[in-house]
Amino acid sequence: MSWKFWRKKESALAAEQQEQVEWPVDSFDAVKMLAALFVGQDLPPFALWRADDAQLTVDTEQIAETGSRGLVLALWFWQFAGTHGDIAARMARDAFCLLLGNLSEEDKNGEHAEWLLAIVDDAKQSFEQLPAEKRAFEVSGEKIDLSFQWYLALAFLMHIKDSPFYGKDIVGDADLNVALCLAHATEQAQLIWEPMLANIGPFNPSSFHSWKWAAEPGAFERHLQRRYANPLFLEERRQVSAADVYYARVKDAQVLADVRRRLSATFEEMKEGNLPADWHPYLNDMREQLDELYEDLQRAGGNNEIEYAWRELRGHVIETWRAAIDNTDTLDSAEALVREKWEGMTQWSYQISGSVAIIPPEEVVCSLLSEPVEDIVKSVELLGPGDEALKGIRAEALRLVMHALAAGHDVPLHRKKLAALGVAI
Repeated sequence: MSWKFWRKKESALAAEQQEQVEWPVDSFDAVKMLAALFVGQDLPPFALWRADDAQLTVDTEQIAETGSRGLVLALWFWQFAGTHGDIAARMARDAFCLLLGNLSEEDKNGEHAEWLLAIVDDAKQSFEQLPAEKRAFEVSGEKIDLSFQWYLALAFLMHIKDSPFYGKDIVGDADLNVALCLAHATEQAQLIWEPMLANIGPFNPSSFHSWKWAAEPGAFERHLQRRYANPLFLEERRQVSAADVYYARVKDAQVLADVRRRLSATFEEMKEGNLPADWHPYLNDMREQLDELYEDLQRAGGNNEIEYAWRELRGHVIETWRAAIDNTDTLDSAEALVREKWEGMTQWSYQISGSVAIIPPEEVVCSLLSEPVEDIVKSVELLGPGDEALKGIRAEALRLVMHALAAGHDVPLHRKKLAALGVAI
């Protein structure tokens, strides 16, 4: 991590405990230990949250304990990410929540942990985005920096429905007392988290046995989703491991990083603002670069942040073009054609093309059958009813579905999907 908001504080109790603990080396074993500490009764560091000088009421005591547990847990994953990377930390976090969920379906421990972590993560992001002048105030001429713990205390007090200050702007001195507990919990946690995390060896995704699919997966992870336990694929391709998911996410991140780098380079060129006298080929080349970037971004699975920046840049190019010409009819027609083309594309359409083989040729049809019905309809419209390739796709789709059904497998929506391709059974 690039910043720390904790302070080191010696604890004889923690030192004695550390001598007796055999810290795990494997990441998944460490996650299992973390889960045991989290659900255990009166186990450090989650039980060591109360600050001696904090004055808590019955209502704020619960908020202080809940907030402290959330912060202590988030600290572990933030520091894990600092060593092993965000992708590994996400996998560790998902495995942690799945482990908790398996302990008891009724208690919903995994959902509770996700809820806690989401609150702390959102508060951290919001705190980091605060302007410098809003992170400090003056008392008797002395500048005092606001702590993250105080900011997080306010978040819990004002946004948790069980809080007596939910939806209110004034919390009295409750924020300071809860913040004292959050700071104390942080100090105590570091005495255990630092040796525990330092003992973990290189991240080994093969030791993880379960994972959660990303809500918005990249292209490589998306293809693993298509394959996983899918009877339309060859039996050996239906097998997916946590390591497969991890390395797919690494490749997806690399592709997005390349798109981001190229977009940044285009922005730097445009920022110079030197429009040549022969401006038409220059702007057209810039538009073509941006259009290629857009298609590469969609092929990679998309990214809202990058796409927003792309739209800003491309909009600037088109508006500059409009300002340089008298009649915009031709430009408007060209733009309408581009929009129509992109609106007719799907993830599958993008991912069967391009220089990187995301979908292998032999899995093009089973992948198409794994897409939503509406995407199959769009893909057929894009190919055109008389396309020779579509005839082959129809024959292969029928073969795959009939083979899977004959083997006793369920193929969800197979009639609708075949009908979308123009095949009736």
